[in-house]
Amino acid sequence: MMKSESTAIDVPESGTVSKGKASLMAAPRDGKKGIAIFDFILRLGALVSALAAAATMGTSDETLTFFNQFFQFQASYDDIPTFQFFVIAMAMVAGYLVLSLPFSMVSIVRPHAAGPRSLLLIFDTVTLALNTSAAAAAADIVYLAHNGNATTNWFAICLQFGDFCRKVSGAVVASFASAVAFMLLVVMSGLALRGIKYTHTHTHTMIMEPQSLVLLKSSLLLKIAGSVALTLNTAAAAAAAAIVYLAHNGNQSSNWLAICVQFGDFCQKVSGAVVASFVSVVVFMLLVVISGLALRKQN
Repeated sequence: MMKSESTAIDVPESGTVSKGKASLMAAPRDGKKGIAIFDFILRLGALVSALAAAATMGTSDETLTFFNQFFQFQASYDDIPTFQFFVIAMAMVAGYLVLSLPFSMVSIVRPHAAGPRSLLLIFDTVTLALNTSAAAAAADIVYLAHNGNATTNWFAICLQFGDFCRKVSGAVVASFASAVAFMLLVVMSGLALRGIKYTHTHTHTMIMEPQSLVLLKSSLLLKIAGSVALTLNTAAAAAAAAIVYLAHNGNQSSNWLAICVQFGDFCQKVSGAVVASFVSVVVFMLLVVISGLALRKQN
């Protein structure tokens, strides 16, 4: 007597599996394109802030109504070297943002093109440091103009030049808005360059490996922490540099005297500290760029 052999036929589930595969494959493209669009909008906002900061500072001046036969009391941004640096730096930031817009548009059209995004990451990091240094240095001088410093006999000039101080304060606020936008741009460049390993099966399904997710999270956290640390380090270094320059050279227009003539050893020590802080800024810039490029190489 012959036994009949049974044949098992596996019927795959049609609806859920295919839809799941399609969503896994389409999600990375849609996510990167959304990041690229937001990147372009953020650059436009940063451009407006940088232009407003440079224009407001560059047109800030005030002449008092009273004067005598020897003096006419006037305050202008070009009386203070830190404000001159601010105008030049923010103009450079605005110029870079204009030049970066075409590359951002390329990232929208081709969201998976890593070349333009890597280039933007490098130059965004450098421009973030420039923007932050200009904003922090100017903010330090604005604070001094508002409050003075009794220890060094640096008097508050905003008691006499109120309109001038309001304009430069507004310029500083706009520059910090631009700096925040650049922080977001640097982090978003890392998100756009993120690399997630996928395993290709015979059905062309893309499955995320758990190890890649851990690497992605650690790299993103490192990049965000590096961007914040770079901003804080640059702000501290630039603010200290502005005061050290004032301590060495003074400012005749504001009647701020150079105190390093009397306190030479003190000024040498703080100058060395400022130099060391700028070395740290350069190191953090390299770390931010390397961590961003490392996300790309995780593919």
